[in-house]
Amino acid sequence: GRSQVKTGEDQCILSTPRVDRRFTLLHQGIVHRFKLRKLSKVLRENNISFHETNRFSQFYKNYKKLIESNKISKHFSELLEGMRDFFELKSIVSSPEILRCSVDELKLMLSGSSLPSEDSNSIARDNQYQLFLASRFSNSGMNVKCVEPDFSFEYEGITYSVAAKRIKSRKKIHERIKEAEKQIMQFEHDGFIALSLDRLLESDNPYILTNNPDDLANLTNELLLGLVKELFPAKYFEERSKRIKGIIVTLGIPSFTPCDSSLGYGFYLQLFPLTEIWDEIEYLKIGRICEQLV
Repeated sequence: GRSQVKTGEDQCILSTPRVDRRFTLLHQGIVHRFKLRKLSKVLRENNISFHETNRFSQFYKNYKKLIESNKISKHFSELLEGMRDFFELKSIVSSPEILRCSVDELKLMLSGSSLPSEDSNSIARDNQYQLFLASRFSNSGMNVKCVEPDFSFEYEGITYSVAAKRIKSRKKIHERIKEAEKQIMQFEHDGFIALSLDRLLESDNPYILTNNPDDLANLTNELLLGLVKELFPAKYFEERSKRIKGIIVTLGIPSFTPCDSSLGYGFYLQLFPLTEIWDEIEYLKIGRICEQLV
């Protein structure tokens, strides 16, 4: 069937027999519970408490509720958002540098509500995005340091700063870009502005509905490029300082596959170079950074 972007309010009734659905979900639940226990063990070994009441633990509890029900329940949105949390936590915990240098940020990250739309403030998920993005650089083989403005990375002997912003309002995109630029200008190294567009899709709790999980990355990239085309006029790129080497835009979105009741998560990153037209060497280098991250 054709893939769609759905909202968290849409109710999906499964067409597969309940016994098959329960088997698939039970298998997934056991796998995720095992992995979540391993992640919590790593955090505790680094003096970071992992309570049974936090939203990451709630992810598995919602799995159990879904397994026991006959249809997608009111916990479906929380379950899908839990896939995002699980995916990003797994990446964060796999980076020794972040575990070593970001204890306070990790503790703060573990708070927050099950859904972003229910957060009283966004600090926990803002930290999660910064740490997750830093882990993507670190896990791609780059030397990452958890320093201001949000983190730095080294590539081909050059150190770059990164200011990461999780944008929550379409009306404030340019404002957040300028904030990130100002942050980078306060420090020694040239850098990149990184923007999460997760909250800019036009529903509170969106997800991709697809019967072909292999297309998830391409579908996520299409959504990401569509948002950039719609919401980013040329001036957002052209008005930047020469010290800003590029703008990174990312999109992460959960997915659901009705044919086998599987849950997933799509993530894609695009890097738009802001180098001078004549500087082919710098342009190609930034292209290589993007390839390594993807």
